[in-house]
Amino acid sequence: MINIMYTGNDFVFKGVLLSTLSILKNTKENVSIYLITMEIDGFKRISDDMLNTLRKVVKEKDEKNEVYLIDVTEIFNNEMKDSKNLNNFYTPYCLLRLFSDLLDLPEKILYLDCDTMINKDISEFYHLDITNYEFAGVVDRLGRWFIGLNYINSGVLLLNLNKIRETKLFKNTREMVKNKKMAFPDQSALNKLKQFYLKVPSIYNNQGNIKKNTVIKHFCKSIRFLPFYHTINVKQWDVVNVHKKLKINMYDELYEKYKEITGDELC
Repeated sequence: MINIMYTGNDFVFKGVLLSTLSILKNTKENVSIYLITMEIDGFKRISDDMLNTLRKVVKEKDEKNEVYLIDVTEIFNNEMKDSKNLNNFYTPYCLLRLFSDLLDLPEKILYLDCDTMINKDISEFYHLDITNYEFAGVVDRLGRWFIGLNYINSGVLLLNLNKIRETKLFKNTREMVKNKKMAFPDQSALNKLKQFYLKVPSIYNNQGNIKKNTVIKHFCKSIRFLPFYHTINVKQWDVVNVHKKLKINMYDELYEKYKEITGDELC
């Protein structure tokens, strides 16, 4: 069984559904999906209807697959209501992965941002031995140039929650996020405080152009230098710009599946 964790609200559920569809298409093992969500001013939690939709999808592939919804509204408010990083370019939902050590989750779980798509079977990555590590992750494509060679992108993390509890990594990270203003709150704090981590090849969190051996494609913000310096931030559910700006057509079958499931057309 492969355990997957997503965090988010109702708006990004379309990303979660697309990402899950890509897992089901490419991965042979059974999966358990854990959705971590909350209700907060200006944002709505992932609904029970969304949960049921995703559960139906995974069980159509195999009845042994499962989906769980965990609402952390109370936990988040108790610990982060006074955080200096609530008003940030990134939504508070980015911080929810830092609460996973407090939740009833499997010891080993693969955290995926909702803007990721799986291109190949993730089993080999998931079954890496991380017994002695807090997590395994990929160096950030931009951060390695501007911050440091060991600056890990937090969008794809293979977590060892037992080790994280032992070293208090997430507990200490939450404390830093609460008290210190940062541009990339969870990611910066996590990189500052990490102790035992495993760097893995970029194929497991490809933040640039897709390659033949890409296992996980991450649709994060990127920089383009031609014809002039500019940034691109296209998510996989923005189909028009996935086609037009990124020149990616390999997910069209999944877009049709999404429409079949939800009745909505992505555009």
